[in-house]
Amino acid sequence: MVKRSQNGDHESPRACELFRQQIPAFLDRDLSEREGASMEQHRDSCDNCRVILERAVPVDCMHVFQHISDYIDGEAPAELRARMEAHFKTCKHCVAVLDGTRNMIQLLGDEQAFDVPAGFTERLYRKILRNSY
Repeated sequence: MVKRSQNGDHESPRACELFRQQIPAFLDRDLSEREGASMEQHRDSCDNCRVILERAVPVDCMHVFQHISDYIDGEAPAELRARMEAHFKTCKHCVAVLDGTRNMIQLLGDEQAFDVPAGFTERLYRKILRNSY
């Protein structure tokens, strides 16, 4: 079976096989510039290989941050949800983010207002700015 790419060229089964063999080197950035560009081009033109590559990429903290809302709302695809849960088992920081996000949703969801101590807002903004760099 020969696939048709986005630009109308045909993707050969051999190109897909080579792509799949080179995924570990691609993720580790151990390919030449030309090989990397070829991998990116194939990834962009072959839906099946793109999905395989996405499954090979481990979920990292940034990925968790990007999808935390979908995870909490139960809207993350099952595969992503499972990968995020595996990440939570090894990353205390992301578990804290998950718990904090759930707490914020709960606090905001009940529409109760809280008085904060004088100067709290300024201290919070300084801390956020200091920790964002």
